[in-house]
Amino acid sequence: GGVNMCGGGVKGLLLWAVVLLATLLAYNVVDKVYLHVPAHQDKDVLRDLHIPAVDGAHIAEVTRQALSHKTVTLGPKRKEIFEEFHEWLRQTFPVLHSRLEVEKPHNHSLIFVWRGEPGDGPTLAPILLMAHMDVVPVAEETLHQWDGSPWGEIKDGWLYGRGSLDDKFQVVTLLYATEVLLKEGFTPKRDIYIALGDDEEHGGAGAAFMAKLFAERGIHFAMALDEGGVISEGVTPRPAAVVALGEKGLGTIKVTATANGGHAGMPNPETAPGFLARAIRILEKNPPPSRLHPLMRSFFESMSPEFSLPKQILTTNLWLTEPLVVWTLQSSSSLGATTRSTIAPVKLSSGTAANALPQTAYAIYNARPMEPDTVEDVVRYMNAMFRRYGISHAVQAQLTTHEDGNYHLTPTEPPKSTLPNSDAFRFVSAAIHRLTNSTVAVSPYLLPAMTDSRHYRLVADSIVRFCPMRVTPELVSTLHNANERIRVDNLKEIVEWFLILIKGSDRLGTPASNPGPPTVETMRATDL
Repeated sequence: GGVNMCGGGVKGLLLWAVVLLATLLAYNVVDKVYLHVPAHQDKDVLRDLHIPAVDGAHIAEVTRQALSHKTVTLGPKRKEIFEEFHEWLRQTFPVLHSRLEVEKPHNHSLIFVWRGEPGDGPTLAPILLMAHMDVVPVAEETLHQWDGSPWGEIKDGWLYGRGSLDDKFQVVTLLYATEVLLKEGFTPKRDIYIALGDDEEHGGAGAAFMAKLFAERGIHFAMALDEGGVISEGVTPRPAAVVALGEKGLGTIKVTATANGGHAGMPNPETAPGFLARAIRILEKNPPPSRLHPLMRSFFESMSPEFSLPKQILTTNLWLTEPLVVWTLQSSSSLGATTRSTIAPVKLSSGTAANALPQTAYAIYNARPMEPDTVEDVVRYMNAMFRRYGISHAVQAQLTTHEDGNYHLTPTEPPKSTLPNSDAFRFVSAAIHRLTNSTVAVSPYLLPAMTDSRHYRLVADSIVRFCPMRVTPELVSTLHNANERIRVDNLKEIVEWFLILIKGSDRLGTPASNPGPPTVETMRATDL
């Protein structure tokens, strides 16, 4: 009888534990999904802001003209093409070029300065609005895959062309909005800087130079806004504006395998290419450890109301479910990349003759460290894997800055993330709600790629990466690919976005605290 009573007591305790846990999980869902309003959702801050009407068809045509200029980052006749594009900008936006300070500080990059008039109010720190003029090339073998011209064509409500998503359209819509406000007679209450890079697709030397220039001039921004986040459609029941407050770093790592050479007709049992193949397989099977980045935690907490009930239970109880959520994300390459530092082989090389065993073989890896990891942390991890699997005597990973002597690959550590409770994110959230009439969900996000904004991390209080281009998973697949395109009506919406940002810019944050710019000596080599 005692045994039965004891068993019943254990079962009872287990039952009560299950009931309590279920109650706690349900309470968290109700509290966080139905009762709690996230602190960053300042929806009405810009609700009363008036913006002028704009012509969507004209915006689309102007953007199409911009795409016809083949501003490929390292393309042929680069100098002539960029100079022609600059001349087109002068003719298309004449008021902007006559009223704003214009500077070409480095190669073909551009800086525009719109001086504000604070009036009787406090002096506000300037803000920086960014985009890049360069685009990736169009491969000849993909021309037949395009449904519209890769250099600008409006067709069936879409604008096709290289730069329609990345990122030339943002150059046009930003300058278009500025031109409209100048013609209206508007003057901002703080200085507004516009920085347009010319080589973002090749490392961003132009942006790095402009950041150094701002530092030398003692200019410090309350906020820098660049590309990165988007309005995602077709993933959740209603569109989601994912605002990237952080991004990955970048490192190029060379994995070298060595072994004895010899005649290919008398092969050794172990070869350099064989060791390299084993190393690649080891790293594929053992990627860097995964974890939930703080920005992705904020993402799930903000997006919980948009999910089904089972997902709400998972995402509102991360104290318990985080390992399961992280594991689930691995099924998606894009979401999985937000949970770890990533490494990927992008180039292999070995041997010089068909009848000789090579003594070396190497692979070039693209590494994207996730905060707080560094590039060197990733290198150490790779070598630790080689030791664990017994090939470290033949294989070694090391950081490299040159590949074939013609490409400068400066390592970049992941910049410090902007906080979800920052003034910058609150302001951008309010602008999104004003633009969309609160028809989209707004959430922080970690960008698994890199932008030019990383170069400005020491001259800006906050960096936000977002533009309201509306994309589906299928549309994302056209980035750097065939059929890159954007909806024509979305271009009008993006101009309205910049009108809201510029006109409402005085509502961002507090007076300039003038923390003092970083000296050039304190800036990392990657900033220079």
